[in-house]
Amino acid sequence: MRDRNLTAGAVLGAIAIICAGAARAETPIERGTYLMRSIVACGNCHTPKGHDLKPLADQELAGGFVIDAPVFHAVAPNITPDRETGIGG
Repeated sequence: MRDRNLTAGAVLGAIAIICAGAARAETPIERGTYLMRSIVACGNCHTPKGHDLKPLADQELAGGFVIDAPVFHAVAPNITPDRETGIGG
């Protein structure tokens, strides 16, 4: 029984090391892009959508999406890295 627990522990330890190494292998840009497009989902509010509520082509994070709720009105800003119209400056 002790050998089985030791083997299981070694396998779990190896998996943890492999996963940690893989996480460190991505660049900050790759990590930020992953977070922005998945977990944080910035595009839900900051990407303009057409009448069918699908994102407009080539407008990712360009802002302008209007949220009209009974308690507030908001227009999502442009959060692209563009220096003149976005947050790049």
